[in-house]
Amino acid sequence: MKTEFKNQMREIMNIAWQIFRITGETISACLKRAWTNFKLRNAMRTRIVRFSYIKKSTGELRVAYGTTDPHRYTYEAVGGRDTKPNDCTRYWDTEACGFRMFKIFNLVSAEV
Repeated sequence: MKTEFKNQMREIMNIAWQIFRITGETISACLKRAWTNFKLRNAMRTRIVRFSYIKKSTGELRVAYGTTDPHRYTYEAVGGRDTKPNDCTRYWDTEACGFRMFKIFNLVSAEV
């Protein structure tokens, strides 16, 4: 249990540090965003979650319903690479029936 807690804290601090390097916000604001990202990732592992983020391409606010629970969608990999950047969160979009990705520092809110 102690190791699991340390790993979770390490993940949160890594996310906060990435946000700090990119945005230059205060550490307090970065930690709040990191906690929101962490809670969102954990909630998406078991259920469908509503969240919103700012799209990188157009700058508009996108409201999404997504999950990472493999029992909630059917998808067969066609090929290609299965890696993702460390500063992104990948999810299954239940409305568009496809995988989407957003930058962790673009997350606005999450209903977890």
